[in-house]
Amino acid sequence: MTNLNQRQNAARVEVERVERRKEVANRIDELKIRIPIAKYIAARRDVTNIKRQRETAKAEVNRLQTENLPMKARADAYQARFNQAKSNHETLEKHDYQRLLEKIRVQCERTPDFDDKANEFQTEIQNIKKVRTTRNKTIDSMKAEIGKLERSVQKAQSVVDNISPEAVEQMNV
Repeated sequence: MTNLNQRQNAARVEVERVERRKEVANRIDELKIRIPIAKYIAARRDVTNIKRQRETAKAEVNRLQTENLPMKARADAYQARFNQAKSNHETLEKHDYQRLLEKIRVQCERTPDFDDKANEFQTEIQNIKKVRTTRNKTIDSMKAEIGKLERSVQKAQSVVDNISPEAVEQMNV
């Protein structure tokens, strides 16, 4: 009887060890099922975040482009007026030129701050051109960022596409 009890005790240890192995194996199987699902969920979240960032960047580019249009038109108008005055100056005949100079002299005597106004216009034109240049640089950098975001979306999408169909079916269950 004692021999039988000793055998049962020895066998009990082996049975417990086998049961623990079965529990560990079951836990490993559960994790094998859950890990692809977690990877899919993380990849999907990354894809949606990247898409959201790309849309935000595109909206910012559009906003900046619409802001630049009036300033560009204004700068172009100033430049056109300048070019028109320059061409008029070159094409005037000598008599008309002298008459125009006399009108300008009379006007300058009335408004002595003419040069100040002209300098203000020139500085305003330069400031507008600087702002336009910086905004165009910002737009270009955002376009480059959009390209980077699109590449990262493609990479994330390829990760999502590489997930096995069994894992996707298990996630749906």
